[in-house]
Amino acid sequence: MSPTGTDATAGAGTPGPDPELELVGERAESGTPPGPTTVLRLLGALPPRWRCRPVAEEQRVTLRIRTPASTPEEARARLTQVLADPALRGWHWRWHRRC
Repeated sequence: MSPTGTDATAGAGTPGPDPELELVGERAESGTPPGPTTVLRLLGALPPRWRCRPVAEEQRVTLRIRTPASTPEEARARLTQVLADPALRGWHWRWHRRC
């Protein structure tokens, strides 16, 4: 997405922190690709403006995601779309808003 009015009005007041989500995936099926492969797939599917801190283990993936210029609802909708990708099947996903 290109910059919008949100960016233009940022100087008008003190902007709040970018929404942060924590996404945790646990490998649910043995034939599923391991965490390092899965985290690469996730990072490639997320919007480039999102800032991510991934931790990838064999059976577990954790991503802390900052979603600038996205409302929490927009971020959740995009994340739901990404997690519906068949390449990410075999993982149990949960997330929550951190701030």
